[in-house]
Amino acid sequence: MLRQYVSSVGNFSSQYGANTSTSYVIANIIGEPSSYPSYGDFIQSCVLRTYGKWWKSAPEALQPLDNLSQRYFSCDDFIEMHFDRKTYITGINIYETYNPGAIVRILAFDESASNSSHQWFVVWEIKGGCPPVTEQSARIFSPLIKPPPFPTRVICIEFNSSNVAYYTELDAVELVGKWDVNVDDISLAQCIEGLNIDSDYEKEMLLTPQDSSSFDNGCFDLLPGEVIFNILSYLPLNDICKLAQVSTLFYRHCYNPLLPQHQHLNLQPYWFILTKSSLDGFVTKCKRIRSLRLSWCGTHNDMLSSQSLLQIVQVPTLCRLDLSCCALTDELFKSLIPLCQNLTELDVSSTLKYLSCSSLQVIAILSKLVRLNLYNTAVDTTCAMSIVQMCQRLQHLNLGACFYIHDYNQVIDKASSNCPSIKSLDLWRAKSLTSTGINYLAQRSKHLLALDLGWCSNIDSQDGCLIELLKCCNALRKLYLTANRSISEKELMAIAKHCPDLEQLDLLGNSSVTLAGVQRVLGCCRNMVFLDLSFCGKITDEHIYHLSMQYPKCSIKNSHTQ
Repeated sequence: MLRQYVSSVGNFSSQYGANTSTSYVIANIIGEPSSYPSYGDFIQSCVLRTYGKWWKSAPEALQPLDNLSQRYFSCDDFIEMHFDRKTYITGINIYETYNPGAIVRILAFDESASNSSHQWFVVWEIKGGCPPVTEQSARIFSPLIKPPPFPTRVICIEFNSSNVAYYTELDAVELVGKWDVNVDDISLAQCIEGLNIDSDYEKEMLLTPQDSSSFDNGCFDLLPGEVIFNILSYLPLNDICKLAQVSTLFYRHCYNPLLPQHQHLNLQPYWFILTKSSLDGFVTKCKRIRSLRLSWCGTHNDMLSSQSLLQIVQVPTLCRLDLSCCALTDELFKSLIPLCQNLTELDVSSTLKYLSCSSLQVIAILSKLVRLNLYNTAVDTTCAMSIVQMCQRLQHLNLGACFYIHDYNQVIDKASSNCPSIKSLDLWRAKSLTSTGINYLAQRSKHLLALDLGWCSNIDSQDGCLIELLKCCNALRKLYLTANRSISEKELMAIAKHCPDLEQLDLLGNSSVTLAGVQRVLGCCRNMVFLDLSFCGKITDEHIYHLSMQYPKCSIKNSHTQ
């Protein structure tokens, strides 16, 4: 039996820490446990950026493309992990040291499979989300897995943080396996033999339907087409693809481009089984497509090189395109974007390792954009300025963790001048942002509903820039001031006075925050549902307890280390 820990990290969707840091980054999953069995918030842990349900209810939150796939797919983040040696895995041990319970699916990768075949294998999953874990202690999560019938050294863990009260933190992942399959090992042989059972994730569910002309339609011929259409509109995409193979009648109805599943095509739940031929099968279905979600797709095959993708995106009705964590090439991206002239929403977040700044420059031609997510991309100062110069209809802009933007003040100057309708702005870890940029927002972006200034360490609020911002942007519903060490009672009083509609406030790491200031904010901001007071030195656990009792509708956070 071989036991090994993560040796390197492949793709991942987000991380709390900065790309240049060693604190709270995904790479901390590498190696043996360093914190377990201690429980708490440790900087040497692996931490994703999101948690809880607040992200999905924030003003800048995207509406889901469909609710049907959510019955078994509810993943927000993923981490791909590599190990040194291939083994036939028999177990996985995950060291969760803070707020456990976010893991919803684990997959293993078959490196010997071809690009056109099924490369990923689901070894464990929990459908329809994850039940809340109430225990506040570190644990080794060892799910009962379905061993894959091939040796592997790559696994992918997917997370749904909606039911987690605060950031979930991982310390290590251990892979347990055998060098080879022992045919006398009854338990393992039975598991592998049992893989032929029906599954929602069988590869054929997304392939082009087979010729069904020889099948009898039965009594379904008697049903009006409107009734069949209505029934099909309640089915998830994988069931639609299977049903199309039943008969000629269902084939015709399942290929109806007016079906909501085809108008709002969400392929993210099936990222691990999609191939070139899968995408080819959707071309005729997507003549009226409005939204296409390809997030996480193409990382281990050539699926995105299919000409079918270019055929789909050039449909004039397409207005939303999600390409987060997609393994796009510069050449493909430069060919694809000019075909999407009617796009109003574009997400290319977490494509730092795939798309260069020169290719992202092409986004500037999308003059109708209302929403743009550039989180953790290679966009630089010049490119960002060019985009906000041309995309003047922008209302929601995410420039968080853009390491190559060396002058955020210039970008904010241009954005606030050219995008007067901006409603949400994510500037997470904008290191070069100073009071100058905040003053630009105060003067010109008075419609702001959501502003994330988390870990913008060069903002000095002592010159009154934040107070002026709060006066001018008094419709704010979400404000993140994470780790802004210069926050004082004056800023809290300004929040209480000028932002009565505030719903989410993050003050983590602000040592000057006092109980009196917090009480004033909660007393005036009656709609507050989330308040993070973690590592606020003057706020004690007893204060948190009494505040939570006094304001039960507000989830008040106070991170700690054991």
